[in-house]
Amino acid sequence: MTSRPDGTLRRRSGFSIVEMLVAVTILIILITITLSVMDSTSSLWRRSSESIEAFQSARLGFDLMTRELSQATLNTYLDYDDPSNPTIYRRRSDLHFVCGPAGAGSLPGTPNTGSAIFFQAPIAYTQNTAQLGILDGPLNVCGFYIKFGTDPTLPPFASGQQRYRYRLMNLLVPTEDNRVYDNTGALATQFSWFNDYIDKSDFPVADNVIALVVRPEDPADPNLFPTLDYNSLDRWKANPQPITANQLPPLLNVTMVAIDETSARRMENGSAPPAAITSALASFQNRINSNAADISTALDELGAALSAKNIKYRIFSSKVPMRESKWTRN
Repeated sequence: MTSRPDGTLRRRSGFSIVEMLVAVTILIILITITLSVMDSTSSLWRRSSESIEAFQSARLGFDLMTRELSQATLNTYLDYDDPSNPTIYRRRSDLHFVCGPAGAGSLPGTPNTGSAIFFQAPIAYTQNTAQLGILDGPLNVCGFYIKFGTDPTLPPFASGQQRYRYRLMNLLVPTEDNRVYDNTGALATQFSWFNDYIDKSDFPVADNVIALVVRPEDPADPNLFPTLDYNSLDRWKANPQPITANQLPPLLNVTMVAIDETSARRMENGSAPPAAITSALASFQNRINSNAADISTALDELGAALSAKNIKYRIFSSKVPMRESKWTRN
């Protein structure tokens, strides 16, 4: 307080120490709350961004696969069973469509990773670009399967960065190397048109893809195909022909499971597949082998097994109409 000329006292305006302390305390609390909200928002955005990036390559690989599958063809036609002594018409094709459990029989891939599938499609991939103006929709041998191992596209000087991962592999054979026309005879040689090019004309399209299931379907009869096996040349000379003989299925139910790189890095075990993944995949394969139609239950069990090990995963699924299918039950 100060004195006036008349001797009276005048109170000086301002804040007391207590008021200043209260104001500063409130300000600190508000700043703390604001920073906490900003940090939570930033963390949420960062996790969302990392999740999107982690599965972006898997999404691109899945889109590529479904696009190529939709272009599969067999060019099916009718012909006499015996040109010199015809009795009936049979469905014929010079091409081949086959899918089944990966790593089983003559199909490549890491066992227990679901399906491997191989077909022909007019992708127009050729080593001689001059042919593109001459050929009308040249056919290529195509295929998809999962393989655990190193990245074959990594250059030798980057070998120190090599990582063992499950990968979605895409087989794409140039038009001039398409040998499917040479192998429509004995069962033992039916698969050489794609097996001869494994590790030569295939490449990874997505890392950390651990399972692929391709199940043929007939919308009119969802239970027509109880297993994952489909071979368009199987018993095609029989009388009557099986429904699959030289026919493309009308629909493919395609499901893919991918994990994130963080989980893969945490479980990395050199050249040995992670035990948590192999165990979950073994149970998954047993389930779909016993009842391929019950894919939803198999996926639920696989998801539960992965979540129990704190493995982040994502499931991609689509029903792919086979545009070149001329499906008939006759």
